Amino acid sequence: MNVNTDLIGVISAPTGAASLVKRKLNKKGINSSAAAHRLGVNPSTLSRFFNGSDLSISLAAKLSHHFDFDVETLFNLEAQKKVHAARKLNID
Repeated sequence: MNVNTDLIGVISAPTGAASLVKRKLNKKGINSSAAAHRLGVNPSTLSRFFNGSDLSISLAAKLSHHFDFDVETLFNLEAQKKVHAARKLNID
């Protein structure tokens, strides 16, 4: 695939599922500590996810169950982030 280098930096990079999860929790007034408690995970697990770690199957399932996230959407967002990173490696 040819990438128009004029567009690099103009269109923001995909941020993955973490961005969507953060926005939805913030909209509901739920901080990450309360969300972690509700999910039954250590706050550091959620923090790592928010800071760029891959979304685990277990966390995706818990987010779906407790906060009505669509698992397919979460993993599609993660895939888009990885595709973008891979393409960037090929043009630098």
